Amino acid sequence: MQATINILMIDDDLDDQHLIESAFKRQPVDCKWTFASDGLEGLEKLESLKSPPDLVLLDLNMPRMSGFDFLLALKRKVMTRMVPVIILSTSSLPQNVARAYQLGASQYYVKPNKVMNLEAVVSDILKFVAV
Repeated sequence: MQATINILMIDDDLDDQHLIESAFKRQPVDCKWTFASDGLEGLEKLESLKSPPDLVLLDLNMPRMSGFDFLLALKRKVMTRMVPVIILSTSSLPQNVARAYQLGASQYYVKPNKVMNLEAVVSDILKFVAV
């Protein structure tokens, strides 16, 4: 079991960042968080990390650089192409889901509107890291 999971979360909604972080805190796992509010800031944070994160949680619709553009850049880098990327978006459009998977997303979730459902999503997400 991994001692700490390093998570990079990229989402322009600070409330969503807080809710998701809180849901992870209710799991039996220790997480170290790095937050970014758009894809461009996410790339900057990624460059500042000593090693790639264990997991990226990514929104799609953000200012400056979308989640799609971030995902494309992440998967082009040798050092980060194997990092699991979980999409957490309000969009359930089939074309967005398909594009995310085409670009290398590991999983796609529509952001749940209930905390109980969010905890189930977080539990499922933890399957992508060695916990």
